[in-house]
Amino acid sequence: MENDNNKKVSKEKQYVEKKNGDTKTFISEVQEFNKPEDYDEAFKEYYPEQS
Repeated sequence: MENDNNKKVSKEKQYVEKKNGDTKTFISEVQEFNKPEDYDEAFKEYYPEQS
């Protein structure tokens, strides 16, 4: 089960390769996850000393 509200997926064209007259387009999928509101506070509780 996926929480689609918590992530944003965007497709980005990486590069186009031309070889022997063929054009290949490489697409990478980029997923961005939204941090919960209390993420930083929870992180500090688990890892008090981060430099």
